[in-house]
Amino acid sequence: MSEFLTETEFLELQPELQAGKARLCIPRSISRDFFIRVSNSSVENTTGHSLRLKKFVIWTGVAIPPLMFIACAAHVINEFAWTATLLIPLLGIFWTIVTGLTGDRGNFLAGTVAMLLAVGIASLLPQAYAVILLLISLSLWLHRCVFFLAQHWLVQLLAQSYPAFDMLVEHIEIQRGQTDS
Repeated sequence: MSEFLTETEFLELQPELQAGKARLCIPRSISRDFFIRVSNSSVENTTGHSLRLKKFVIWTGVAIPPLMFIACAAHVINEFAWTATLLIPLLGIFWTIVTGLTGDRGNFLAGTVAMLLAVGIASLLPQAYAVILLLISLSLWLHRCVFFLAQHWLVQLLAQSYPAFDMLVEHIEIQRGQTDS
């Protein structure tokens, strides 16, 4: 549940945040959308912090996974000729469903373990199939990483800046009594 804090209450929360006795939580999807949709000038005017480099990293992370899927489709066309007319739509449906269902859910470790497992399996497959598995799994992993990174950076900004906190307060949950782990 959102806690609407005054600036004084926000400043009183700072020692708890720094000690790990409280933490700010904001949904990953909101975090990614923040970096994609809110202009750097707006953030800088509101908070005094520039996010230009972080926004660039997030935008790059948003652009690369679909490009990797396109590279995978090109590889399928090159390797499988007419069979690609069946494989590419199936891969597209699979990729779209997985990115839609897992992008902002789960934890980083589970996604990384799944990606490493896919790399291990790819090492056992013939090259034509291994490239497909590697491109798809790496693009899905990068897609997920964007959400985690955006959330991490946005929580840092929210903890440092009351105007940023106030701007997104309806999406923020303060968890007290938690220890950093």
